Amino acid sequence: MTKTKRTIEDFLETVEDNYKKYPDLLNNMPEVVKEHLENVYICPKITNLSKCWKSCEPGYDFRVDDKNYQACRYDCFKMKVNKENIPFLLGLVELEIRERMVSSYGVSA
Repeated sequence: MTKTKRTIEDFLETVEDNYKKYPDLLNNMPEVVKEHLENVYICPKITNLSKCWKSCEPGYDFRVDDKNYQACRYDCFKMKVNKENIPFLLGLVELEIRERMVSSYGVSA
């Protein structure tokens, strides 16, 4: 049996624009996630829509503590799952599912 590396991106392709509705989760992210965010690709399309490839969606622009992150949407939450980031990632997935249920079906969880 071949083992494959899985990331949160495999499950949650994009967090869409709902991430701005999760300030409590973002402001309480563990240090391991903050360290990951320090190394993600900075989205050039946030400041200049003509940059990056044509069909690319602009990335995430959010603030945590005193740091502003402008991360590529395809790189931002693409991280290895470990015991330090599992609670954060589960919280992100849960909040996103709830937002999508409300926006798609008018159902609140």
